[in-house]
Amino acid sequence: MVRGFPVEALSREDCVIAFAGISSYVGSLRGWQDQRATGLVHVSDMSAVQAVGTATYTNEKQVFHTDNGDIVSLLALEVAAQGGQSMIASSWEVYNMLAQERPDLIKTMSEDWPCDR
Repeated sequence: MVRGFPVEALSREDCVIAFAGISSYVGSLRGWQDQRATGLVHVSDMSAVQAVGTATYTNEKQVFHTDNGDIVSLLALEVAAQGGQSMIASSWEVYNMLAQERPDLIKTMSEDWPCDR
């Protein structure tokens, strides 16, 4: 986790460039945000200006979810007026805890699961 990145000292474009640079340093392979191959999404409340189909573009609370990938990154440009907290858990840490406390579940979790894309 990187804290204290000086977003207030940079333009939005420079923040995106710096974010991409840091991301490239951490991992060289990029994933997509959606089926349109969007590589970067700006999470903001757009509900006042257009109809939106996902909580990503509203000020509504997002449901607990899992982002796919070995490394997931998020850059906050501003502090939310209210809310805005994120809960992050490491899949490796969850695995290690389960292996220690519930090893019977490891076999099930390592098997192929049906997936509807």
